[in-house]
Amino acid sequence: MGSESETGVLGPDPAGRLRGAARRLTGMSTGRWLLLGVVLAVLSLGLPWSHAYGSAGVRIPGWYVGGICTTNYADGTVDCPLGYVSPGLTVATSHQAAGLRSVARFYVAAAVVLALVGWRRQARGAVLLAILSLVLSVFVVSRSLTSGAATVLLAAACLGIVARRLRVPG
Repeated sequence: MGSESETGVLGPDPAGRLRGAARRLTGMSTGRWLLLGVVLAVLSLGLPWSHAYGSAGVRIPGWYVGGICTTNYADGTVDCPLGYVSPGLTVATSHQAAGLRSVARFYVAAAVVLALVGWRRQARGAVLLAILSLVLSVFVVSRSLTSGAATVLLAAACLGIVARRLRVPG
């Protein structure tokens, strides 16, 4: 079946463009996959990794104004009211913790070093440890799939391609 591009009704064949893009991606060298994985891992450190709602709140302290004691001269008693008490409050603020301010930076740095060493020595085990380090960074730091966590998972996928293409196992 021909595409509708000959008649000009639907435009160019989108499936043909996808197949061409898939060929270009699979034709990338292993070194480029490594570079892409390392760049994505480092880039993830500048992106938000977690949502910290209320944990960085601003605390406004409470206050107390004592009551004024008055003497009742009719019966000889002293009346002291409690006064005014404000317990204070915490104003919740929301911010997103970047990867450089979280524990993820240690995992990502270790993964980059392991990936580069594994590439240099053609050691599949070191690249697999780098992938494990990247995946652990997501489980340790992020409770939801934020942009930093998603980027580091893409980096792990790129390193998975590198590990699969290495010639020397181990």
